[in-house]
Amino acid sequence: MPSTLKLIEEMTDEGKFEQLALAVLRRMKPECEAVIHEGLNADGKTIRSQVDAEGVVPGSNPLRYVMVACTTTKRKSLKGKWLFDSRSTEINSAAAAKPRRTPRRPPGPKHDGDLIKASHRAEEKRKELPDASFKLYLVSNLPGAGELLSPVTAAATNARIEAEIVEASRLAEFLDTDPRGQFVRFRFFGTPVTHLSPDLFAEIGRTSLSQRESRPDFEIATKRVARPC
Repeated sequence: MPSTLKLIEEMTDEGKFEQLALAVLRRMKPECEAVIHEGLNADGKTIRSQVDAEGVVPGSNPLRYVMVACTTTKRKSLKGKWLFDSRSTEINSAAAAKPRRTPRRPPGPKHDGDLIKASHRAEEKRKELPDASFKLYLVSNLPGAGELLSPVTAAATNARIEAEIVEASRLAEFLDTDPRGQFVRFRFFGTPVTHLSPDLFAEIGRTSLSQRESRPDFEIATKRVARPC
């Protein structure tokens, strides 16, 4: 069976990757536990939104606002997917200077990179939460993104938010070594679990209860083991 890293890298279904990424982040990063998934509809298809998931960290004081942006974009386009800014006069001037047979409209806000969109979202939220701090998790199904660490950090600092890159090797390590991650790995890739986690323990309990409920003598058996409170 291919390695977990390879399985992640080969994911092309953006909706499925978003689900995997959030399942990992909610377990790997405590501050992401309560984020709300907004970038997916009921059919598992991605929908247009400023960020894929967001939420206030419960109990944080001062308030901590977390955002997540996931992508399966190819490496050659990853910088633009994260950092393109349609408001940059330098980028638009360079594009306009190139002679074209058919004039093309300069890219608009809908083409902005994930970090730029997140910075706009933070600007909006600061009106309601002026004392909050903001953090964006940029999640990619590609291993390694070290060449983008400096420009991402610079852009995030300029936007007054924090940014952390979570690339495929970090996802794979959690899925392979953490008991909670192994449960997620089994759900998405069918890889056998070798360590018991609370998630797996709960799943075993639900399966056991479901099997017992199918027994014709379930009610009688339940009364036999019932104890007064």
